[in-house]
Amino acid sequence: MSSSGEPLLPLRGAGGEGARTAGSAVAGPAPRHAEAWTGGIMQLALDMALSFAFWKVLLFTECTRLQFWLATGAVVVAMVLWRVLLARHTSRDELLGKLPYTCGAVSQEGKVLYLVATLHVSPRAPRDVHAVVDAVGPQLVMIELDEERLNRFSTKDPPPPKDLQPLEILDASGAESWTVEAQRALWNGERANLLIDSEVVFDEEDQHGLRCQSEQLRGRLALVLRGGPEGVFAPFSLKAFRAARAGAEGVLVINNDGQGDRLPPFRLGAADLAGELRAAWAAGSCGFPPVPLLLLKRSDGERLMACCRRSVPTKVSFKVLADSYPRRTLCRRLCQGCSAFFSGIGILYGIIGLLGVDVGAEFSAAEEAAEREGLPCVCVDVDMNRLWNRLGRSLLPTPRNLLNSSLSWVAFPRVLWAFLFPPRANVDVLGSVFLHVLSLPLRTWVAMALACVVGNFVTTNFLQALTALPERAAEKAGYVKEEDRDDVQTWILLLLEVLMLPQIYDAIAASRDEAMYQGVVAKSREHSASRLVLVCGAAHSNGILQRLRARGF
Repeated sequence: MSSSGEPLLPLRGAGGEGARTAGSAVAGPAPRHAEAWTGGIMQLALDMALSFAFWKVLLFTECTRLQFWLATGAVVVAMVLWRVLLARHTSRDELLGKLPYTCGAVSQEGKVLYLVATLHVSPRAPRDVHAVVDAVGPQLVMIELDEERLNRFSTKDPPPPKDLQPLEILDASGAESWTVEAQRALWNGERANLLIDSEVVFDEEDQHGLRCQSEQLRGRLALVLRGGPEGVFAPFSLKAFRAARAGAEGVLVINNDGQGDRLPPFRLGAADLAGELRAAWAAGSCGFPPVPLLLLKRSDGERLMACCRRSVPTKVSFKVLADSYPRRTLCRRLCQGCSAFFSGIGILYGIIGLLGVDVGAEFSAAEEAAEREGLPCVCVDVDMNRLWNRLGRSLLPTPRNLLNSSLSWVAFPRVLWAFLFPPRANVDVLGSVFLHVLSLPLRTWVAMALACVVGNFVTTNFLQALTALPERAAEKAGYVKEEDRDDVQTWILLLLEVLMLPQIYDAIAASRDEAMYQGVVAKSREHSASRLVLVCGAAHSNGILQRLRARGF
């Protein structure tokens, strides 16, 4: 238990994967090692004593039904009374007095952060966001998204393109050179810092670059038109694959889709899963194209094409820029999709989306409020690639992961107590979720119920199928009798859940708390902001606040 009362899971504390991936340079001062070790040992001893008493009462103490319901009722009444006291305390608090109950705040080093704890399907969440922004007058608004997910959630008109690739073009006929900018493909980052200085070739017989059979392309850049003939499938990735097989060093595409000199605001090559499967089938590859692709403005492309048609040797020089925008191959995307489906998360959000439930409206509200006040709105969360990588490593049965799972169950009584009776400095996660749930319309209730039932059915059967394999092997080896099959399979499933649940929590919640803390610190320094608003899920609220109190901005 920290000095402010927040629960800390063992082995992670305020460090962990997020600190390593987000960069330790932005973190506040770390506690001294001697104090950290002493505090950790004392906390572990307290956890073991509480855990022994808790599990003994829960698992090995018999009670009548009346005693059970009397004890449950007493706990519920105590929880309600405690929250009444919390509400009275909050109303007199200097930072939180005029804010919704779902909010938290921390003031350190002359900076103050107001945190809006949300439920992503709640219609109350956007109202809370607008109320907080209007009340506190922040200098910076931050949201629990990465750039990729923000592009999907955003309801605003797309921003003008940024981080464009500069190219220098040299017309050998008059030794004239000019510089243009082009939008990049997703996979260009795979060739970061590659220097390209090559002649440009435009094939009149293959203007869209779908055959790329000309020997002139070898060692040169292919100049092609965007899209293809009517009814022909011609994605950017297919053009890059065909050009690479002809020996080209890269592809320049002329934007002739009716947008004039406007370039797309986002990276090229992103498509839905069906489109990616079709492109992979046509290209014969599930990986990234091996050459970079750039989309030129129409005027720049036509000027370059005119030089090629006059048979004027024209060279294009550029250095492929590094790119941190998330990208994934088709194989990786399929693996992530299957993991999301069998874990139930994909089913949950899929059914909610099919029934028209608005998810993540608070992030759109934060963008709108920031735009109205003329404030920057920035992302502080990890991207999906890093999240899935972290989850995969956490589920490996390594000694560290097994020890962390064991110590997490030892700490469970303390964490549960802080959840049921939150300290005054904490956001009341349970109370906040209860208020958000009360605001849900009937359609959301139906969608959530249906999604939970279907997701639970798929996940349960998937886990049972996994546990059936070792049970059948043990049965064939003679270690298990056929009549004990169901019991053995149940125990294997229970063991898996005991080992996996703490690790899933650590990967999806705790490590993201650390990464978002790092993001808050970095963005507040980058924008020189001292008054901040952060919009995030209620489950992340106390982890972020605790790190800010312990380590500062």
